[in-house]
Amino acid sequence: MKLQQILSSLQKLHPKEIDLSLDRIKKLCNKLGNPQDNLQYISVVGTNGKYSTIQAIRAILKDANINCNIYTSPHIQKINERFIYNDEEISDENLAKLLTEVEDINAGEPITYFEILTAAYFYNARNFKNNINLIESGLFHRADACSIIKSNLASVVTAIGLDHLDWLPQNKQSIDQIIFEKTSKLLESKIIISNQSDCRTLEKIKKSLKLNKSKKILDIGTGSGCIIISILKERPKCSATAIDISRKAIFVAKTNAKIQQVSNRIRFIKSDVDKFLLGKYDLIISNPPYIKQLEINDLDKDIKNHDNMVNRKACLRLIIIFSFLKPTYKTKPIKKVKQLI
Repeated sequence: MKLQQILSSLQKLHPKEIDLSLDRIKKLCNKLGNPQDNLQYISVVGTNGKYSTIQAIRAILKDANINCNIYTSPHIQKINERFIYNDEEISDENLAKLLTEVEDINAGEPITYFEILTAAYFYNARNFKNNINLIESGLFHRADACSIIKSNLASVVTAIGLDHLDWLPQNKQSIDQIIFEKTSKLLESKIIISNQSDCRTLEKIKKSLKLNKSKKILDIGTGSGCIIISILKERPKCSATAIDISRKAIFVAKTNAKIQQVSNRIRFIKSDVDKFLLGKYDLIISNPPYIKQLEINDLDKDIKNHDNMVNRKACLRLIIIFSFLKPTYKTKPIKKVKQLI
């Protein structure tokens, strides 16, 4: 009950749910001692696939014994899901203490609900400085509270499409403006660009990033491979294996691995796994971790074929990615999907 009371109080600090400005969170973080500075980040931006990308990276880091903190939104069942520290969801008691402390320091100053939650995440993340923070920038990255960080290990750009048009002026409600909002403020480090729905969108993203001096990796299909390559570059003692059904994607990823000088620590395998599991999920098999994405066909068949998949591939963990589900599947009960987790 105490946590719900605190959350209700935080929602009353600003008359608007969203007010695109970074002034308020910068002011609060300054009061908090700028906890967002001197932390390690991998930023994930885009329209679709952000959460699944974060979960794939999380699995890779966990297998490599690298602890991570995660900040995502929105949550599915409870707000604690947004606050992951040391790979564990924060408890109600600790979240209540954290939000109470941050609210007291804010001293009633106007700030949106999302902004104060973000500031609270940063404030607690300072207690886990050696961890990598996986953060999701929602809405438009340029004005998102998460974009106040000054440096990161890498940025991942997932598929970009038309979304949140109501928050743009009528004369700027276009894919070009959305790409600008999501990519123009990406930090100069490493940028991994996921495969897009069409070539024009990809070209517009590349144009938007033309002046960004980051090292850029273009993913044409092996998203997990590109992410693994970036992480292996930062972690010399790690090794991993990526799996895909596309020979072309594997060839490109192998080439990138060679260029990045990590080819001796990464193994790519061509798989026929799609014959046994029909949904578009991230399939993670430990030791070493395998990441696989497939297209959705029939969710019911996926559930029936799960045991067969486990027997054939020694699957230890199967993570369902809800963001990949087509609209026709949104009415499926979450508990039914959870049979696969």
